[in-house]
Amino acid sequence: MPKGAWKEYFVFSKRERVAVFVLLTLMAVFISLSFFYTPVFEAPVIDQAVQQKLTQLAQNNTKDSPTAGTDNDSSGNTHIPERPKHSAAKKEQFYFDPNTISIDGWKRLGFRDKTIANILHYRNQVGKFNKPEDLYNVPRIRKKAVAAILPFVRFGAVYAQKNDLVPQHPAVAPLTVKAHYKTIDVNAATPDDFKAFPGMTDAVANRIVKFRASINGFSSVDDVAKTYGLHDSTFKIMRPYLSISPK
Repeated sequence: MPKGAWKEYFVFSKRERVAVFVLLTLMAVFISLSFFYTPVFEAPVIDQAVQQKLTQLAQNNTKDSPTAGTDNDSSGNTHIPERPKHSAAKKEQFYFDPNTISIDGWKRLGFRDKTIANILHYRNQVGKFNKPEDLYNVPRIRKKAVAAILPFVRFGAVYAQKNDLVPQHPAVAPLTVKAHYKTIDVNAATPDDFKAFPGMTDAVANRIVKFRASINGFSSVDDVAKTYGLHDSTFKIMRPYLSISPK
């Protein structure tokens, strides 16, 4: 670029200077208007006669509609009452035979329709439950739900009616059915000895024995509860029948 050529970009003709002056003047005018001009909005006019007719029509439609129990306030607005929230069915406790109990009985125990369908399908495939802990083998069943009902399994029991529920005081924890089991030594018991208790599966019974071997024997009866996969409800049932011998 020749020396001093940049100065040519700042040289304007008279017509160009006038155009720039007019453009800047218009910009200044429009910017100033935004500070001095305040728009005025008029409130809408409400025809009271029309409003009364609309309110009357809404009330008539409400009386004739299936939702006639709705409320109307002084302004004519219709309020539909909220539907009560669905509350889960209260679980009941009673003695039952898992091979003969009906769908209604499973619902009273607190199981949902999908879980009941899985139980019935498993029962039809296998033929019958041979022991209470077989309920753990039902596909997609909650282990905690099974542990809660195991103490009430009674093979050959007649389906319980409403007045056959297990009695319990409202201020006392849910009743645990007491049964008589053989007392076992936790440091000498075999997997079969542990499987005699309700809620104990083959896998957990074998795991107790392996866990005992890994720590060179249990130091106390409560160490059994540290076995991975052993439910608290199962251990509470077997705890009174556990003893320990020195290592």
